Amino acid sequence: MKNIISLFKEMSVEEYFDIAEETTRVDPHNLEDSMVRQSSIYASYSTMACMAKVDMERANRGLEKFAAMTRKQMKSESSTKMTAKDLDDAVFSHSDYDEYNDKYLDAKQKYEFLKGLVMSLTHKKDMLIQLSSHQREEKKLFN
Repeated sequence: MKNIISLFKEMSVEEYFDIAEETTRVDPHNLEDSMVRQSSIYASYSTMACMAKVDMERANRGLEKFAAMTRKQMKSESSTKMTAKDLDDAVFSHSDYDEYNDKYLDAKQKYEFLKGLVMSLTHKKDMLIQLSSHQREEKKLFN
């Protein structure tokens, strides 16, 4: 597996599907290996999800700060009283709004991908436990 920091920084949407396939794959003939590796894989992607959540929250804070500062500026520059709707329109139509919003949406997407991957690893753990239990029961039947 790539270094966790470089993987986190470089992960694209296309790579996500490959990563999801690779990390959730189980070889039913080698459950022990999958069980041994499961906790470290889970920890790695949980860490990345935590990092992505922080990035998402920072991007959201940047968007909120931009909106607040733009509203404040528009209020101070206007000679007439502006309604909340007028201020929202000014924020949403500002040339920099899309940049802040896109940064937030990109960070949110990465976080949601990683959160989903962590959830799938939880399902994989449950599946490994169940498969291992079935294998033990089968061995009892034939011994």
